[in-house]
Amino acid sequence: MAQDGATARSAPPSMLATCRECGDVVIRVQLSRVLRNRRTASGWYSFACPMCTHNVTVSAPEHLLSLLVCLGAESVELEPDAPPAPGSAPSSARTSAALTEHDLLALTRALAATDDVVAHAIGD
Repeated sequence: MAQDGATARSAPPSMLATCRECGDVVIRVQLSRVLRNRRTASGWYSFACPMCTHNVTVSAPEHLLSLLVCLGAESVELEPDAPPAPGSAPSSARTSAALTEHDLLALTRALAATDDVVAHAIGD
């Protein structure tokens, strides 16, 4: 938090991800996409590698997917009969709007009585 009346500026959320071709790369969370199949309780996140531009899809646990959506990733709910193959775009999906400030406040209140999502995401 800024002190002495200065305005705090923050960079867009980013994360370290791994591309099969380039290795570790830093990506902006807002440029990633979360894919979920509620029927199978499975999920993935995908991103375009900033180095080689290949589309990368990574299987991930639900708590990490929720965190990415909270930080601005696009959320896509897959139709129950259409789990994606790694690296492919879903053929039948519903997209949802990014979370608003009101949504984030409601989420913060809901999580106040639960385990810390960030701690789960980093493995604590």
